[in-house]
Amino acid sequence: MKVLPLFIAGGVIASAALAQGPVLNGFSVYPDTGNGLSTSFTSRFQATTPAQKELEVLVKYSKAGYGPLFDGSLGGGTMTMGAFRRVAQDQDAATQEQWRVIVRKDKAGKPDASATGLIFRSAPSLTPKGTGIRAWVLTTAFKTPVKIPNNADIYVGMEFAAITGPKKWPQDGQSNHCASHLAAFPRGDNPRAGVPNPAWGIVHGTTPVVSQPSGRWLRQWVFTSGTVLQQGGVDPNNTRQSPKGSPNYASGGIYPDILNTTKNRFDNISLRIVDGNSKNGFAAILWDTGRGPGIGISGIFGKYGLGTTVQVLTALPLGTTGIKEMIIPLGPKTSPVRSILKGKRIHWQAFAFKKIGSGFRTSFSNVATHNF
Repeated sequence: MKVLPLFIAGGVIASAALAQGPVLNGFSVYPDTGNGLSTSFTSRFQATTPAQKELEVLVKYSKAGYGPLFDGSLGGGTMTMGAFRRVAQDQDAATQEQWRVIVRKDKAGKPDASATGLIFRSAPSLTPKGTGIRAWVLTTAFKTPVKIPNNADIYVGMEFAAITGPKKWPQDGQSNHCASHLAAFPRGDNPRAGVPNPAWGIVHGTTPVVSQPSGRWLRQWVFTSGTVLQQGGVDPNNTRQSPKGSPNYASGGIYPDILNTTKNRFDNISLRIVDGNSKNGFAAILWDTGRGPGIGISGIFGKYGLGTTVQVLTALPLGTTGIKEMIIPLGPKTSPVRSILKGKRIHWQAFAFKKIGSGFRTSFSNVATHNF
């Protein structure tokens, strides 16, 4: 594994203007929700020699955590990605680096590196030109939204072109900011022991080589017109992101540690809704112990994705930003709620609604699952 010190990302660089139409909501599996203060390092996922070849850096968005995914059309349909954003670092900004957005299918628990496993490969983009080591927030928008399989394991990330200049990695070349599972880094994700590693790399050559680096998440966003719901974990003693004890929306949120007497860790949980199309509206929070494949309902954006024993937890005002976060306390460490939930799953879905004229705009979010 080759990781390098971080440089602070500069201004947003857009590869294409965002299309007119529905507001695109950002989905990012990352510990913090935007300040970047859980970032551990920048990396290409690969050692020095393979890094000279074309390679891919990907993370797995598992249907065990998110599914059905984001449906932004009336009555349901396929998830669509309208734009993609990443935090990139270039070791020598004088030489621009080529990159693409990649989406792949799953094959036996790994990214399918074959031609048939490729769901989407964008047109090439270039990192900005500059001097020295630089980091940027890079955004690529798609004129035609990208269709992505619904309720399936997928791998999303980037393809980096081979380094062809006189300098080789790590003197030159691009990488991406990451939040690590490893406790050796003071900043990063805060997972409980034994959680899945979402990170995968593919080195291209005569035969693609698929491998895993140590556990980490890429600092990247998928933008969709659908309502976004994410599940979080709240460890009051977590100092790996800032502020201390703030909600974690990566592995520490998908797999919260709610009853760990050995490590004296008793996480609470959180939910975060993002829906720029429902500003000044409301969102009902639904939950169930089961979920379904997704049912489209006429006149409602998205699909209903829970089971037959659904319950309503609460309704929340979305305010002027269309973003709302709530923390759900599970009680003291002796609370029976923790023992009841341990080893189980709770599936969540938001139902957003906003009055428009004499009617309402209504939308189901993706399903987000807490794996206890």
